[in-house]
Amino acid sequence: MKLGTLNIDSVLEGHLQVKCDVTHLDHIEDFPDIDALYVDWETGDKRRPVMVRQARVMDTYVKKKIPVVLFDRHLRLTNKEYNWLRKFKVFFFEPAINYRRKFRYIPVWTEIYDLHTFPNIEFDRRIDLGSFDDLGNKLKAFEKYNVMFGQLYPKWKNHYNHLRALEKREEYKESNVHISRVESNDTKCFILTGTQKAYEMGYLYPYVFDHMRNGCLPLLPQEHRYFHCLFSDTVIEKMGDINYILEGWDVLCIPTLVDIYERVEKYYPEMKVNHTVDVITKCLEG
Repeated sequence: MKLGTLNIDSVLEGHLQVKCDVTHLDHIEDFPDIDALYVDWETGDKRRPVMVRQARVMDTYVKKKIPVVLFDRHLRLTNKEYNWLRKFKVFFFEPAINYRRKFRYIPVWTEIYDLHTFPNIEFDRRIDLGSFDDLGNKLKAFEKYNVMFGQLYPKWKNHYNHLRALEKREEYKESNVHISRVESNDTKCFILTGTQKAYEMGYLYPYVFDHMRNGCLPLLPQEHRYFHCLFSDTVIEKMGDINYILEGWDVLCIPTLVDIYERVEKYYPEMKVNHTVDVITKCLEG
């Protein structure tokens, strides 16, 4: 099968290449003939080059009645976009267990590592506790965990990546929480904060396994109940739990991450990238 891809991540791409003849559509000038299309849905300013490209790709291929798998990673496909795309042969997927009825569930995917195969990482890190994404509507959870931790345990380097509410920056700075460039290969731990709605629908931060692969340890708020089993060693019930994990991070990091991968293998096989590949290819071939 000749599969066109757009905005695809490297892990999924590598495994799809085993089963398909994969063509990247992100930058090429002419759109070739393909049998099917996979799109990791982007959102944001329609003038961004990635958004212009996405619109062109979708318009070109849906009108040719090419089957399309659309993965709405950020749950931001609008009703208007959905109502237009559903007229064509588009299969809708999302990484939320209990959200939209017309979407199938595909969780974020990962390869499996053990103590022998885990990628080499640097243990000398600039940031102890980091937050990667735009806080947006996560401010309440961020203040409950990251900001409170900064107040109680000022010795740790506690940073966040982006914040639209400029007036909050000085307030957070007084709580020992600072804005800077946060990258997972330079950060020890991050908290999987979200909104109450995200917790209830079983929506997991969609880059969790990317950061884990860089040796960044995920901490799960106790409210995020769908995934207590997966992250059972790093569920946060009180601020002292974060302090304990950071105190032993050098020793605990890799074994704890490997334990998470073992639980994926045992309890969450739908998160394995091979399962995702099977779902996508069967959908497009059928």
